[in-house]
Amino acid sequence: MRRPSPIRQYFLVLLALLICGVAANIEAQRSSRKQRSPSAPVHKFATSSSAEGIKFELINNLVLVQARVNNSEPLWFIFDTGATNTVVDTKQAEALRLKARGKTSGTGSAANLEAGRFPNVSIQFAGFEVSRLTVYSLPVEAFSPVFGLPVAGVIGNDIIGRITVEIDYAQQKLNFYETSSYRPTGTGEVFPVTFQDRLPMVQGRFELAGHDFSGIFEIDTGSTGAIQINEPFVRRNRLLSLLTKSRKENLGGVGGTAESIVARLQSFSLGQYRFLNPIASLSQAKQGDYASRRYDGLLGGKIFRRFKLIVDLGHSKITFEPNGALNEAFEADMSGLELVGDDPNFSTYTIDDIEPDSPAVAAGMKGGETLLAIDGRPAPEFSLDEIRRMFMYDGREYDLTLKRDAETIHVKLKLRRLI
Repeated sequence: MRRPSPIRQYFLVLLALLICGVAANIEAQRSSRKQRSPSAPVHKFATSSSAEGIKFELINNLVLVQARVNNSEPLWFIFDTGATNTVVDTKQAEALRLKARGKTSGTGSAANLEAGRFPNVSIQFAGFEVSRLTVYSLPVEAFSPVFGLPVAGVIGNDIIGRITVEIDYAQQKLNFYETSSYRPTGTGEVFPVTFQDRLPMVQGRFELAGHDFSGIFEIDTGSTGAIQINEPFVRRNRLLSLLTKSRKENLGGVGGTAESIVARLQSFSLGQYRFLNPIASLSQAKQGDYASRRYDGLLGGKIFRRFKLIVDLGHSKITFEPNGALNEAFEADMSGLELVGDDPNFSTYTIDDIEPDSPAVAAGMKGGETLLAIDGRPAPEFSLDEIRRMFMYDGREYDLTLKRDAETIHVKLKLRRLI
């Protein structure tokens, strides 16, 4: 049977914005009540003033790193500059027996959520710890099937902003430094950042159909895509009238969705760096963060994976040091399939959704089928991220073995660029 609620990769954009909404609501409530935490968070390094070489997984252009909560077993967290506060999954918070001190509600892109509030929590990385931290609970676990591993929460700017962080996408390592003693050793362009709701923003510009535009874009490492443009900017500048090729896509999923138009820009420029033909999502939302007028859009992992980011929010700056992926072409899925991981180990891959008029439709594939093999190789031998990368080559053909109800079938999937 097909799942009733498809889980799309862009839910992570929604997740980050939901966290923003909850955090903003929390801050407003705190201000109105004029409450102060009895003990402020503190951080410490195991040795000296740095913790280097913390390995992370790069999945669908997102950084997932392991951390412990109150000396728990290592848990997977999204490392997210698009989240103002650190979040622990609701069920995980119960399993860890975190003690709640009240709840708060927040409004995000597509839903109103209630978040539990947990003070005096310790988050531990290899060689680095933040204690006396207040974290919040949201249903993050729902995103685990998209990544193929159990996501326990989100690391937000209440941790990231305390130190200087190097996010080395090429080496897949995080380096943490005490800001006062950090000395940059590489080259790159330093961008001053401004803040909206404690989220970092930079100036960017892009070309579309021979027209030049500029705007303020959030630096959001919790977004899987390249560029998202908010609906007021899209409407004000009549961007849809300039498109020659596009397709519709839904953003969201928790409590609702927002329509978006996906298209290619001629270029996007961030300081000295100019990206050709990037894929952008043009929001059509009428409410929520996708319809925000406070900033014009956001930049995500498809941009950032081309750099080492040096994030110094305390000094309101982020440095971009290019790596070998700087000039790689921007590509997206060319199959029309959305696969998710099933079973406790996420090693069984199910077709969660199929895009209309796509190669998957042409091959006769259906939602709810299980992927058993690719070119005769058992599907569990691939990670979800490997399969997604394999499905980004125009014209490539694969022999897929599928389970449809009790029947095993074989189809030929020939990839085609969809945008």
